[in-house]
Amino acid sequence: MIYTEPQQARRESFHGVLDYLLHYAGSRERVLFAVPVNLACMDISQAANELTDIGPRMLGHRRQGQRPDKLAFHFIISWHPGDTPTGQHMIETARSALAALGLAEHLAVAVGHLDTEKPHVHVVANVLHPETGRAAKLGWRYRTMSRWAATYEQQQGVIRCPKRRVPKVANENRRRLTRTEWESRQANTKQKADNLPAPRP
Repeated sequence: MIYTEPQQARRESFHGVLDYLLHYAGSRERVLFAVPVNLACMDISQAANELTDIGPRMLGHRRQGQRPDKLAFHFIISWHPGDTPTGQHMIETARSALAALGLAEHLAVAVGHLDTEKPHVHVVANVLHPETGRAAKLGWRYRTMSRWAATYEQQQGVIRCPKRRVPKVANENRRRLTRTEWESRQANTKQKADNLPAPRP
């Protein structure tokens, strides 16, 4: 299980990214499914319109300094080539990924593709909450999604990326200071500061 983002994860146009995903390589044969998430319309061809309409309606509710552009957030969930998830499982996993990112209540579209050896699903979500108009906080999302993917693999009983559970060498070899060592280091730092020449008036 891998979480990735395209080169431009944040985009201004829902129509552009959805048109690309739904007509990938000029053929619908590679599109396994296209499912609206939290949208009022069930017609996938109208999804971009509903996703776009949220921006103008909610701009009056946004926090000070919140940017109104690039509301379309695009990410990809990919499985191992040896995995064979069903379409329904891919949809449920996409919803779980949205929840992990704090986007469970946001409007989104999930599109499954079969154009590579790795089954994968694209998710395009509006970063503005449909009721509050507040933008989702998407900082540290790679760390969040790495933990989410590790939990997913553990639940499935097949660990595809064991390195996620191996502590980093820097943290593994780091030794905590004793109280005496810490006090000694603090005293040395203070002594060096006291020995600095006084600034000129």
